[in-house]
Amino acid sequence: MADEGKPNSGKAVRRIGAVIAAVIFIPIIVIGILIATFDANKFRGEIAEVLSGQLGRTVTLNGNMSLSFSSGGAVLVIDNVEVANPDWASRPIMAKIGHLELAVALAPLLSHNLQIDRFTLSAADVELETSKTGKGNWEFKPKKTAAASETDAEDDGGEQSVRLSVDKAKVHDTRLAFRDGKTGKVTEVKLANLELAIGDETQIDAAGAFGEQDFKVSLAGGAFDDLIADKEWAFEGRAAFAGNTVEGSGKLRQKGKIVDLSPVTLGTPMGKLAGALNINSTGARPKIKGELSSEKLVAATKTEGVIAGAVEGVVNAAVPKRMFSEDKIDLTGLRAADANIELSIDAFETPAATIEHIVTVVSLDNGKLSMMPVGFSLAGNPLRARVSVNAAPDVPQVSMILQGEKIDSNSLLALWDLDKVVVGPTNIDIDVNGAGDSLHAIAASLDGQASLEVGKGEIPASGMKEMAGGLMNILLPGAEGVTDASLTCISSKFTIKNGIATAKGLLADTNLVTIAGAGGVNLGEETIDMLLKPLPKQKTLLDAAVPLRVTGKLNKPGFNLDASGVAQTAASRLLGVQLPQSGLKVPVVDSSKVTAGNPCTLALANPVYAEQEQKPGVLTPKIEEAKQAIEDKTKGVVDMLGKDLGAKLFGN
Repeated sequence: MADEGKPNSGKAVRRIGAVIAAVIFIPIIVIGILIATFDANKFRGEIAEVLSGQLGRTVTLNGNMSLSFSSGGAVLVIDNVEVANPDWASRPIMAKIGHLELAVALAPLLSHNLQIDRFTLSAADVELETSKTGKGNWEFKPKKTAAASETDAEDDGGEQSVRLSVDKAKVHDTRLAFRDGKTGKVTEVKLANLELAIGDETQIDAAGAFGEQDFKVSLAGGAFDDLIADKEWAFEGRAAFAGNTVEGSGKLRQKGKIVDLSPVTLGTPMGKLAGALNINSTGARPKIKGELSSEKLVAATKTEGVIAGAVEGVVNAAVPKRMFSEDKIDLTGLRAADANIELSIDAFETPAATIEHIVTVVSLDNGKLSMMPVGFSLAGNPLRARVSVNAAPDVPQVSMILQGEKIDSNSLLALWDLDKVVVGPTNIDIDVNGAGDSLHAIAASLDGQASLEVGKGEIPASGMKEMAGGLMNILLPGAEGVTDASLTCISSKFTIKNGIATAKGLLADTNLVTIAGAGGVNLGEETIDMLLKPLPKQKTLLDAAVPLRVTGKLNKPGFNLDASGVAQTAASRLLGVQLPQSGLKVPVVDSSKVTAGNPCTLALANPVYAEQEQKPGVLTPKIEEAKQAIEDKTKGVVDMLGKDLGAKLFGN
């Protein structure tokens, strides 16, 4: 019984421990119960009011809200949220959010780190826009209360910044748009799916539509922390847009708003470009500088080529309504950045020929794109070009200069299946400028000049058939039995004003015939009205050759006998006299007297016409009277016969 009065120390310790446990764990249990039963919807009004005050805009919470906690953090779910626009905006709501889910780690908040473990956004519609004065609807003005103002006044500026990190993000069925307040133009991106994973490796996958064109992007890189810490960041990516796919890989270095991509490789459907790029975002527009080069780029195959397609469109019965499309060309993207890139391509293979040693500087400044100069070689011959597209004005402006001497153009003739024709060195000089937002508008506004000179060549009988079908039989009757022809020269010069190209000289000379041309082409209406007049080399054929008029649409021209020319031929035969040339005159081309230059060009510059075998002043009145009478009688017949001449000569 000696120990009956002593306290039981073990029980006491256990009782004290139970009391302490109750003191510690009961509040935790209570907090857990409160958290588990917390209904965020009860505070929807207060939360919306706080958010509205922070943004200076009305925020409406129309859907369900929930807040849940776990050992890892908190999860906030909000449905049907709307953020209002300023009064001047085009629509009352700036952003609609169908569903938003945010999972935040709690422990990092103690060290001023906002770690978002998961971010999900779906069924959202966000439209950014500017006013006519350039003010953006994303410029918020928080409403400050008196208490907030006092807090700001007491702030000594020593608060720590909050670091943001996102591990995973998903966006589905979301529309992002930008409306330009000055032009009213809306540019939109529809995101069908966007997934972002950030950690030791970065992965971004996106699919959707930009305007009317679908796109798909995939980007993989190193640790995201390295990227934001201005460390070297290796990456590789792939993007598909409007049926075109581009691939890229390299190393990125970022210092503030300056990004270096060196080395970088870009893969396109035509081939790869490699080099280095520097992107500077410190100014009003990003500036891109660098160098890109390629050993070889390959264009589309012959059946898929642009030129081949145009030729097929001309010769097929089902011709397009227009050769120059009226589809609008959107060049506003040229205003988004400035650039200066040195570009070099060793070989650019096209269906017709390989263009070599392309060297140029691509410059983009406030919407004006220029490639000046462009140097390249065609069939071993150097050419020069200058191209400019100015997208800064409301109506884009375009200019182009193309010059070359002694070009071997035989490989180009092969594109039109004229490989049996061999021509001599070709000189070309084109200088045009225009304005418009479509190919048709640009063509209809063109001003400038274009000239072409072709040297000696050979045209076998089969080649003549390829070039002109039955046209030679009309221009030169009696020459059907000729096996081959030798080309002396070709010279043409057109002046262009308001889309109308007028021939200021058109002359072709062979050993059989000299052909002069006059008239023009209306690029806006896409019509042609040209007269081709032959002067045979054989005197026995002088009164047999008939001028031909080419009229109609460019993509389906018609060929008609010229009534005046037919009348003159008929009069010559009836009177037994070679009549003087009337209307368009054909100068004589005498290459034997030319030591330098193109004989046809020299003949146009200093025309000399063949002497007529008649006595001046004797038969002229009778000839003119007979010619006029015959022309009146034959005009109707000629028009009737000529309507279907094109089909008879060339089929379709």
